[in-house]
Amino acid sequence: MKAVILGAGRVALGYLGQMLRESGCAVTVVERRPEIVEAINRGGYIISVCHNGASCSEVQVGGVRAISFSDEYTLARELGEARLVFTAVGAGGLPRVSQVF
Repeated sequence: MKAVILGAGRVALGYLGQMLRESGCAVTVVERRPEIVEAINRGGYIISVCHNGASCSEVQVGGVRAISFSDEYTLARELGEARLVFTAVGAGGLPRVSQVF
């Protein structure tokens, strides 16, 4: 199953991306900052997972693809192929997300 996450902040990368990958989804993250897109595409990212507030471990999240909001053609294709679409942007990012739809 294919999923698209609009935004690449803490909720998108720290929660949704990991959970969707663990569930076997192909995940594409859409982000406005080119340096974040490039970093994700270079090999994933690391998050800290804490268990009951007592101990934390680092988890490598791989297999996530990132694209830019400005790449309208690729964005339209990804959205058309996705079974799941999530918005994970702050209030300031909502106008940009609303333009996508």
